Amino acid sequence: MQFHNFIFSLPYLFILFCFLTVNFLRCTIHRKYLISGGIFILFFGCRGFVGWDWYSYYEIYNQTSDLIIQKYSTEPCFGFFMVGCKIIGLDYHGFVLVSTCFDFILLHLIFKLYLSKYYAWGFFFFIVFSMGYEIDLMRNIKALLLFIYSLQYVYRKKITYFLFYNTIAIGFHSSAILFFPLYFLLNRDINKRLIGSLFVIGNLLFICHIGIVKLILLPVLTFMGGVYSMMLINYLDSDLFSQPYGLSFGFVERIVTFFLLYKYASRLEQKSCINRLFINTAYMYLLLMVYCSDFSIFIDRVVAMFRYFYWILIPLLLFGKERISYHKVLISFYLLFSISRTIALTDTILYDYDNILTGMRTFYDRKNTWEHFYINNY
Repeated sequence: MQFHNFIFSLPYLFILFCFLTVNFLRCTIHRKYLISGGIFILFFGCRGFVGWDWYSYYEIYNQTSDLIIQKYSTEPCFGFFMVGCKIIGLDYHGFVLVSTCFDFILLHLIFKLYLSKYYAWGFFFFIVFSMGYEIDLMRNIKALLLFIYSLQYVYRKKITYFLFYNTIAIGFHSSAILFFPLYFLLNRDINKRLIGSLFVIGNLLFICHIGIVKLILLPVLTFMGGVYSMMLINYLDSDLFSQPYGLSFGFVERIVTFFLLYKYASRLEQKSCINRLFINTAYMYLLLMVYCSDFSIFIDRVVAMFRYFYWILIPLLLFGKERISYHKVLISFYLLFSISRTIALTDTILYDYDNILTGMRTFYDRKNTWEHFYINNY
């Protein structure tokens, strides 16, 4: 069985090309809304057993009764979401379709609010940087999108609305509790020199493979003791969960992105003051990537949530009316990176795409593939 093949990535590259094409269509923005929605829902909403987490969600959904959730416990909003789909008689694939429609509505509101005429570029960069959330993390993505939508209330200083949306977000995934402190942090005027200095130091430590997280946390956790401390120690000692990130195309991309934001932050804020929230998110993400590089599970589970700034800021930088330096070179760079990243994330047999409209492999066939892949790789 061939576990890795470039062919597995072709459908995902095709969907990137579709959204790339939408951006250059000469039609009204409302027609772009419809085209983008159709592409997104047909591709993600009608997918078969693709990715990792269907293996768990399929069983959880099928063991959900019309009134209660049996055996498995999920966050309440997601539980009610599943029960609602069960009540109207949907099978697992119907549930995935409804879930995707829900996600699209939130993405539509976000891109319409924060990107306006660069709307379809939002979907392009969402696929590049956060497609895994849509395919595998069905609870997390809803919590994340509710938080991003609520950022308008951080800027407008309406904490009641912010709390309302993020309380619902916790109902979809408990990780949303991390969003609450950001109300007080993201709208602050941050010292750029301090951020620049921290980024340079962090990258020197990264290049020299000096693991800050292990260096600081291991002694502290050992001293504290307790169940959660021991769990974190096990993660830090694990070769699987604390595999350090190395030098790669992604490292170069983060350097380029940081210096772009550092140089053009004031221009972005002049376009819209709310962009400060995304700029501060970007600084937080890029610093955490270098300082926590030796704790990969933390990056994958927590830091990755903050990649949402790419969906908004990169389109504004690359395609805004005021051209940035080396405009065409940077567009080529990000397009090349987008292709490279998409291939890297989807070239395994688990992402061998199929669709309920064109025929798909059965649950048991995909389950057998999933188990073979897991055994051979982990």
